[in-house]
Amino acid sequence: MTQPQDQNTKQPLTAKRYFAWVGLLTFLAISLFLSGQKVFLLNTAAKAGLLEPIVASETSFYSTRVQPILTKYCVECHGADKIKGDLRLDGYVQTLHSGANDVIRDYAASDSSLITRMALPKVNLEAMPPLGLANPTDEEMLVLKLWIEAGASGTSLPSDFPDAPALIEEIQIPTIDQEAIAKERAVHEKVFAEIDNEFPHMISYISTDSALLRVTNFSLQGEFDGYVLKKIEPLAAKIASIYLRGATIDDDGAAIIATMRNIEEATLVRTRLSKVAVLSIVQNLPKLQRLTLDKKLITDTLRSVATAKNIRLYGVTP
Repeated sequence: MTQPQDQNTKQPLTAKRYFAWVGLLTFLAISLFLSGQKVFLLNTAAKAGLLEPIVASETSFYSTRVQPILTKYCVECHGADKIKGDLRLDGYVQTLHSGANDVIRDYAASDSSLITRMALPKVNLEAMPPLGLANPTDEEMLVLKLWIEAGASGTSLPSDFPDAPALIEEIQIPTIDQEAIAKERAVHEKVFAEIDNEFPHMISYISTDSALLRVTNFSLQGEFDGYVLKKIEPLAAKIASIYLRGATIDDDGAAIIATMRNIEEATLVRTRLSKVAVLSIVQNLPKLQRLTLDKKLITDTLRSVATAKNIRLYGVTP
């Protein structure tokens, strides 16, 4: 007598059923993969000639105003090296089409998660950038909103956005190479020390980060005459500023002053210099920007030369 088959007995896995399950799971895996690879699919289609490449021009409003903001505040967590939430903001096509949901939707700033999450209070866990990191300024937020509202174009030019805040360029402060400055000072250290020993406080560096010198007779004990000028002649190329009031120097001394090629400002009041000597100094100092001297020494010719060289002249009455 044939026994009834137990309904709970597992059916053997046939080759047909096995490959059906494998096919189904493979399809699901590929679908899940491609759902997060929209940018990959778009770029692949563009390379195959099926779509126009989605790129932004280098001169566009996006490239010059929008991407720098995204780079500054977002790319650290949403770039090629670190892709939180499958969202990348380091390129035009990535910004438009990466992430679980497009961050720019219907070209309305109010519907864009890019804008709404940046506008959240820092205490909100959804706020971006997160607590502890700087937020875009009001002007930068306006740039992003205007771009989205205008269609998030990659070709529109800055001139197409007359209401955008003016671009403020960051000033890069050059790094000071203290070691190089120390080496440059060391070249004339011995001469500097000898002069400073004989004429205390007459020479000094114009700043702590420079090897250029300032000469002044403001606190000099005794006269600043041809002898003193001759003593500082070996340092002529390093002098950037000179202040002489009541110095007993004449036209012979003017020849030495004219070799101080780095001078930017000079005060020569109540000296024995002639009009010809002063004119020669002005003509021979390529970096001179400001000159103060006795009013009686300022001639029309001197004014003309000074104007041509963008030198500011100041005349004083002794």
